[in-house]
Amino acid sequence: MKRAIYAFVPVLVLTAASVALLTASASAVSPTYSITDLGTLGGSLSTAYAANARGQVVGYSYTASPGFVHHAFLWEQGVMTDLGALGGGGYSSARGINAAGQVVGTSWPVAGGNYAFLWQNGVMTTLDTPAGGTSEAAGINARGQVVGSLWNAGITHAVLWDDDVMTDLGTLPGDLISYGHGINSQGQVVGISYADFPEYHGFMWDNGVMTDLGTLSGSDYTWPTGINAQGQVVGNTYTSPSPGAATVYQAFLWERGVMTDLGTAHGCVSSGASGINARGQVSGWCDSGSGNARAVLWDVGAMIDLGTLPGEYSSYAYGINDRSQIVGGSSHALMWERG
Repeated sequence: MKRAIYAFVPVLVLTAASVALLTASASAVSPTYSITDLGTLGGSLSTAYAANARGQVVGYSYTASPGFVHHAFLWEQGVMTDLGALGGGGYSSARGINAAGQVVGTSWPVAGGNYAFLWQNGVMTTLDTPAGGTSEAAGINARGQVVGSLWNAGITHAVLWDDDVMTDLGTLPGDLISYGHGINSQGQVVGISYADFPEYHGFMWDNGVMTDLGTLSGSDYTWPTGINAQGQVVGNTYTSPSPGAATVYQAFLWERGVMTDLGTAHGCVSSGASGINARGQVSGWCDSGSGNARAVLWDVGAMIDLGTLPGEYSSYAYGINDRSQIVGGSSHALMWERG
């Protein structure tokens, strides 16, 4: 499939912490990002969620089959490959990929239920799920450890698969439900824990110990989305809105017990962080309140608007790899690259 590449010169949005740095260099120029349309599997929509350092990208795409069928895909060097679904039919979506090209996600077989899968060497297999339970996978690290969630006997808990042996990560004290969202190379896991919807608390699980990440001042709930090798965590916090009002989200960076607001500017009222790489660059989105979000990158205190495809109004950035390649989507899966 031939790639469509567009050049976009973003607006550089400054936080207070970055003003002094950039004022000292009056000749500073906003970096230029190219946008690559990764295409689809024959349907009208696709989204990319993660990329490894080899530039392999995973996500989901609608296929040409009737009935809005969507399948997990692996995109590499301009070619999008359909990873299929468990049982040979149904639906699937990929959420993570490691350096070895192992892909994880969730599949919904025709027979019913949903199950976490591992795809490698052309074969999709179900990760250990007890009979009668359902599962989903959210991420995989370089060691092949997979984070996700298991629903069983009416309860959902975050879980870790290691060599296909599943470990229940439990919940924060007093909570009943948890979900695993991200994992780093050390096996540290982030996710949410709660007793009642929507009172989410973000956690980090490390070697058997689950820690509450807290919230930003003025916020009620925390939703972590990613963690890098240094243990830096990103995600969103928010407060329950007044009746009839929209929820306002704040992107955060958590490091060594301190949670920092990544900020909104340039007309945005909400922001969300989705991924973080080893350099501490953060991918996410920003919304002015119009409902048209823009993919953004936080880099050294600055928020950069990454743009979207010509003729479209919204875009979201989800994953970022250690080569600073950013993936997400508008109507199609996209990759943003500097230069």
